[in-house]
Amino acid sequence: MSKPYLSIIIPESDGEEKLTLALIKIDEALQGASFDYEIFVIVSAAAHANINFLKLTTFIKNVRYADSESPMYGEKLKIGVQNSSGNIRLLCGGENYYYLKIFDQFIPSFKSCDIIIGSNALVGQSYANRFKKLFGSLIFTDRDFIAFKEEAAMAIFFGLQSKTEAIKLEAHECARKNNYKILAVEYSDPSLASIQIKMPTLRFLKEAFIIYVMAFGRKLKLKVSAKQKFERKQ
Repeated sequence: MSKPYLSIIIPESDGEEKLTLALIKIDEALQGASFDYEIFVIVSAAAHANINFLKLTTFIKNVRYADSESPMYGEKLKIGVQNSSGNIRLLCGGENYYYLKIFDQFIPSFKSCDIIIGSNALVGQSYANRFKKLFGSLIFTDRDFIAFKEEAAMAIFFGLQSKTEAIKLEAHECARKNNYKILAVEYSDPSLASIQIKMPTLRFLKEAFIIYVMAFGRKLKLKVSAKQKFERKQ
């Protein structure tokens, strides 16, 4: 397979049944896409034995996978970002993938930015939308995504420490502190009537607090090794 344009990164966390459903939804959303893509799945060593990847890859195309010694979301996400091969590395926010159907409309924006953060804004849900804008860093809906250019993803994720989904917040704050160009976009999924909110865990909140303290103290600097000199394009 040639180098794909888009890598969709999926840290497995809920077993084969939900993983299979997610892969089917992603595959359906990308039917007719104008770009090449891969679906990159990361599983813990313990979960790998219970997932039939040979079966999955027979009816879903472009699936790759990697093992993680850690079962933690943050560790698996780092492996996915660093081992996938797309020009754009996309982190999914939940179980709805409507934004993949319209991803073509976001592609031109990468000419002038390094990172795109996509958020679903539903007509008639003004309260929920305002709630998201106030607490968007701490609360994930099932439709949000964040997409990085390859060089930005590799440089930013190399030194991140978060073990939970707070790694997305840490990546965002690290990018912001290091002057990466970030674009926030909104889209609307006409098939959905409400926004589902996923409340954070205590460990997530603890990591988020540490991240904000580090950001305020100007300590979120890139940690790029001599072997990983990925320079941002100006």
